[in-house]
Amino acid sequence: YVIFSALLVGLVLVLLGKKITPKIIQKIEDKPFQALLPGLVIMFILPPIALFLAFTVIGIPLALIVIALWFVAVFIAKIFTAILVGEIILHSLIKKHDTKLIWSLILGVIICYLLFAIPFVGWIISLIAAWLGLGGLWLYVTNQFRNL
Repeated sequence: YVIFSALLVGLVLVLLGKKITPKIIQKIEDKPFQALLPGLVIMFILPPIALFLAFTVIGIPLALIVIALWFVAVFIAKIFTAILVGEIILHSLIKKHDTKLIWSLILGVIICYLLFAIPFVGWIISLIAAWLGLGGLWLYVTNQFRNL
């Protein structure tokens, strides 16, 4: 059922974010090592910050918002990475064909989420996918703020 929910969310990302989604995927593809570090930082810094905020009575609502956004971002980040994997596979199989993001989404989500389910190593693959996706989101958002 995780694959179907990822496909559904990915479909929303691809259809509603027609301009943004390819740019985020391009950031991950162009700078994968630069995307890993911010993704790693976001993954492991936001939960302790939310926990710290939760200890203050006035910070509880903000802590809940931060942790909810963190869960959403991690889920979406894996989908961005899966789309990139699907795009890479489709471009290597069909060199002259300009693939649609929906096909990359379907192929990438199926392959990535099957890899995530492998015992003992799937969680590592899932973490790396989340780090790449979070880093790609971070690179895209920070680039948007620079252009203001």
